[in-house]
Formats: sequence, C-alpha cells, structure tokens
Amino acid sequence: MKILKIISISFLMTNLIANPLDPMNFRPLTEQEVLNSQEAQTSDLKIKKFYLDIKDKEIKNIKKKDEELTYLFDDFDETLLNYKPIQKPISTIDRIMTHPYFTTTILLPNGAVISSVDMSVEPITLKYEQNTILLRVKKDFKISNMTIIYSLEKKNYVANFIVEKYDRQKTDEKLNIVFDFQNVKRRDDFEVINLYVKTYGSYPKEDYNYIEIDGITYRIIKDNKFGNLNVGNIKYRVDTGSEI
Repeated sequence: MKILKIISISFLMTNLIANPLDPMNFRPLTEQEVLNSQEAQTSDLKIKKFYLDIKDKEIKNIKKKDEELTYLFDDFDETLLNYKPIQKPISTIDRIMTHPYFTTTILLPNGAVISSVDMSVEPITLKYEQNTILLRVKKDFKISNMTIIYSLEKKNYVANFIVEKYDRQKTDEKLNIVFDFQNVKRRDDFEVINLYVKTYGSYPKEDYNYIEIDGITYRIIKDNKFGNLNVGNIKYRVDTGSEI
C-alpha cells in the first residue's frame, strides 16, 4: 500500500513538472533572456539580408554581362563596318560618326598641314601629323565638336566637325573607319536634287537616296523635321556618306 502511494505521488509530481501549461512556464523573461532573443533575431535577419544581397548582385552582374554581349553582337558584325576610305568634300562644317571600339582616321586634302586639333570632350587618343588625324573616344562618349586649324595652298582654314557616337538605329550608314576629305567644292543641295532627277528621271522616292557626283556620294534624305528643301509635300536634306 505504501509502495502504491509513493508511486502515485511520484507520478503526480512528474506531471506537474512536465506540464507545459504550468503557470511557472508563463513567467516574464529575464533581461538576459530578452537580450539573447533579440540578438538571435538580429542575427537571423543579417543572414537573410546577406543571401538576398548576394542574389541581387549576381542578378545585376548577369544582366550587365548580357547587355554587353548583346550590344557587341547586335551593333557590330562585319557587315556594319566600312574599311574603305569614304570621300567627302572638305568644308568648314561637317559631321562624322565614330565608336569607342575603333580608331577613326581623318585625312584632310593632300598638301594640307594641320597645326591644331581640339575636342570639347577628352578622347583616349587624339594624334595628328601633316594632314592625318587619329581619333579614339572613351567608352561613355556621346557627342563632341572637333575644331581643326590647317593650312592648304598657303591659306589658313578652320574646320568644325560634329563628332557623334555611331548608333545603327539612327542611321542607314555603315561605321566608316577612314574619312578622306577632298579639296573639291561641295555641291549645293538643290543642285544635287536636280542632278538626281536628271539621272534617274524622278524625284527621290526612298527614305535614303544616293547619287555619286565628282567621286563624292551624296545622300538625299526624306526628313520632314529637319529638311530644308521642299518638293511638293516632302522635305529633303542632303548629306554626304556611304551606302549601307
């Protein structure tokens, strides 16, 4: 009988101690326990943030590499480069395109001697000697103006070029690597269109139309925004350049 009482009391005590609903299990946390709990939560948050940051950085790196590869293969294949010198008549104002991947060569007319070349945006390479200029722009290049002072046939001249970054989406031209400026008179825009009509029997019909005069390729471009020649309801502008 005594043994049964002892077992019963022992069982009862065990239940009381092990009971999770016992009031003593709901006592307030001590200050140390609160600190330990907060540190554990903070540590968990830091670990989660660390892995989230890694994921974000990896995504950005992958996206950047993808954009670089897309830009490289979409913008430049062999068909978009013109290695042959493009001839242009020398003038006081002109426009050329270049790209950070390539060095652009600018040739002034034979006999010209360059005394000064200046650009409004600092390039990687800007060298000149006699009638030749070598230009390579920086990776973030967009647009600049180039001022060239030179002498030709005992006379001094100033040429101002607008230099732009090549963008295949904004032009029908190839990327010209060599510009060969000739000491010939640039034909008047109206004269070019008249010669086009005489040659082909009609006014230019395409967005970009070409005619070669005096060894220079002229482009007649439909441009209702910046065109300066009106033919019927169409505005044209005339430029020199290569056919893609």
